[in-house]
Amino acid sequence: MKISLYALFFTALLLLNACEPVEEDTDPNLNTNELKDAEDKTVKLINDYRVSIGKKPFEYNEAIYNACLEHSQSMATNKTAFGHDGFKERVDKISKRMSLSSAAENVAKNQGFSDPAQTAYSGWLKSPGHKTNIEGDYTHAAIAVAKAADGTFFFTQIFVKE
Repeated sequence: MKISLYALFFTALLLLNACEPVEEDTDPNLNTNELKDAEDKTVKLINDYRVSIGKKPFEYNEAIYNACLEHSQSMATNKTAFGHDGFKERVDKISKRMSLSSAAENVAKNQGFSDPAQTAYSGWLKSPGHKTNIEGDYTHAAIAVAKAADGTFFFTQIFVKE
């Protein structure tokens, strides 16, 4: 059986293309296991703390989570400055999905720590304003975490009282 030079070249080209490494999706906004673990750990730390001081743990709400996630991702991609800009708009979005009488927000960022969730939680408890929100008379809360390309973690937690 004769194989033409053209057929051999074409086959080699196909094989080379098939062996090229596939680029990983490096979008910092994907909620990877690492980010989900940080979210879950922060929720547990805060709810355990609330129980330890005689408060009820927060109830989760998807509308709150979505608002938190959007803000964390915006900060991680520099679409929004780190801080509380747009908080009123986030609360307005949440209020379209659930009734609320009050709301508050904590944000945090950290980089280079082995446990970003513990770092955010500890920082919030050391800050009187953030601690007041955690200990507040809120019924629902959610936390979302995003990671910037440089490895900085951004946390947003919104508290709501129905």
